[in-house]
Order: sequence, then structure tokens, then C-alpha cells
Amino acid sequence: MVPTNSVAVVLTTLAFATTLAASAYGAQTDAGCRKAKFNASARNAASSFGCHAKAAGKAVPVEAMCLDKADDAFAARFLKTENKGGCATTGDAPTVEARIDGCVDVIVAALGSSVLKNTCLKGKLRAAGKKDIRHVQMHGHRGGEK
Repeated sequence: MVPTNSVAVVLTTLAFATTLAASAYGAQTDAGCRKAKFNASARNAASSFGCHAKAAGKAVPVEAMCLDKADDAFAARFLKTENKGGCATTGDAPTVEARIDGCVDVIVAALGSSVLKNTCLKGKLRAAGKKDIRHVQMHGHRGGEK
């Protein structure tokens, strides 16, 4: 029979070795997870603004399919990030997505809409998406810290 202390030492050593191996092979940290989530959020917002800009350029309502595609890509990016491990918070994609959609809606409402083809509005919406993606990605590069 193996002494209990030996089993504990072996298990502790194995856990430590696994941790070292994971970090040696680039396992994701919480900061890396947050950065990836910030980038996914920025891309979602930019894609959503792109959908609204496309609609403004054609004088048509925004296509739900376009927004759904942006949201689906966002959810897939979040899931991929969380599946890598190392995230302190998981399962938060729906909450983050709702906040992004809310922000996009507020900005779109502030810029206005048009029943006529409006290249000016289209340009403003695209610019909002570009500015948003740069701002969010910059925040993400700092590891999500303010």
C-alpha cells in the first residue's frame, strides 16, 4: 500500500507540472481572455454599425439578418475564447451583447435615420463603428483595466 503522504506529494507535483506545462505552451490568462472578449465586442459593434450604414446608404430599414450575422459571429468568438480556459468570467456573452446592442441603438438614434438615401449618415455610422472598434480594442490591450 502506498502511504497517503506519497500520494499527496505525487498529486501536488502533477498539478504543479500541469500548470507549468500549460503556461509554457501559452495557456490563456484572465487578462488574455478579457482582451479577446474586448476585441470580439469591438468587432460586434463595428459590424452592427456597418449594417446600419449599409441601410442608410440604400434608404432601407436595417436588415435583421445582417445584425444576426454580427451577433452570431460575436457569440462564436466569445465561446471560442472561453473554451480556451483561463477566463475568470464565463457565460457573459448575452449580457455583453445586449449592452453593445443598446449602445449601438443609442448612437444610431442620436445620428438619426433617413427614408432617403443618405451617404452622409452612412459615413457617420461607418465612422462611429471605426472609432468604437479602436477605442474598445485600445481598452482591451490594457487588459480591461481602466
